[in-house]
Amino acid sequence: MSSIDDHSHQREFDLGDREFRFLASFLSRETGIVLSAHKRQMVCGRLVKRLRALGMRDFTDYCAMLDGPKAHAEIEHLVNAITTNITNFFREPHHFDHLRREVLEPLVAQSPRRRRLRIWSAGCSSGQEPYSIAMMVAETLKPAEAWDALVLATDIDTN
Repeated sequence: MSSIDDHSHQREFDLGDREFRFLASFLSRETGIVLSAHKRQMVCGRLVKRLRALGMRDFTDYCAMLDGPKAHAEIEHLVNAITTNITNFFREPHHFDHLRREVLEPLVAQSPRRRRLRIWSAGCSSGQEPYSIAMMVAETLKPAEAWDALVLATDIDTN
């Protein structure tokens, strides 16, 4: 039963090319989020619950609302629906390997007089990723006390 329910939105709501292009353009303009064409099914799946909550018939109605005076009130709901809320310590290990190998180790090798490092972790949900970055920084920049290091953590999703 769940497999039927999981895919029922594909029959109930169809996110056409025109509507997807509108949503992608709207999100880029309003939030800086960039959606490539291969994200269309994901966007459709994540917005179905929102369309139902609003009592909308289709994505054309939803796009019309975003193109009107109610757009500002809907942006937060749209962003929360399409952003990923998965967070883990050291999630995506290859990203951390890259940070260590391509940024931190060369920085240590340069041995700058002004030992200052600023990292911005954007889209970090509840914070496990920036804490992971901070642990890696403390482990790699020895002695850690000699560095003025700061990790700024932000997320556009209000949940």
